[in-house]
Amino acid sequence: MGLTPASARPRVNIEKCHKCWEPGHIASRCAGTDRSKCCLKCGKTGHTVDKCTEEPYCPLCEQPHRAWSGKCDRMRTLLASTKSAFLTKKILEYNEDVPSTSKETQCTQGQGPNRTELKKFARVLDRYGVSDRSAAAIASAVLKDVGIITEGDTVNVVDRSKVRRARIKSRQSLQDKGIDNSVKAVFFDGRKD
Repeated sequence: MGLTPASARPRVNIEKCHKCWEPGHIASRCAGTDRSKCCLKCGKTGHTVDKCTEEPYCPLCEQPHRAWSGKCDRMRTLLASTKSAFLTKKILEYNEDVPSTSKETQCTQGQGPNRTELKKFARVLDRYGVSDRSAAAIASAVLKDVGIITEGDTVNVVDRSKVRRARIKSRQSLQDKGIDNSVKAVFFDGRKD
């Protein structure tokens, strides 16, 4: 069984106001111009997008494209800064969680490097929403390809119970760190899609 390289990255969304169409906030916190009755294609009132015969026009950046289009300079600028901030935060979180490996460590029976790696692996799986069964299949395939698991060797086989236990330990250690638990609510941007 061969491996196919693939990359996965979290989707970075930016908030879009359905009232003024500006990116970066939601309608419930908007003090801007009310454009909720305007056409998203041309920015004029009196008709909807599906009945619009006008040329596309974005009132945010005053360019010839639809509002919220990937061509909008405002959207692209905000998305780039949001991605940069998100990736910087993730790199800092990862560096805080991963211990330094610059010195040699002695491994004892039952506490080898695979245990630490499984904990990191579980944290990444949580981040991308991979199921325990899929994670176990991925980990076992990689260990087999690398040569850590051989035929008849069951000590290093990763099953979904090991992944589940590692996830629980990882989540527990994050909870024990004293993460800010002051967040009491989740806000939605008002869309029903």
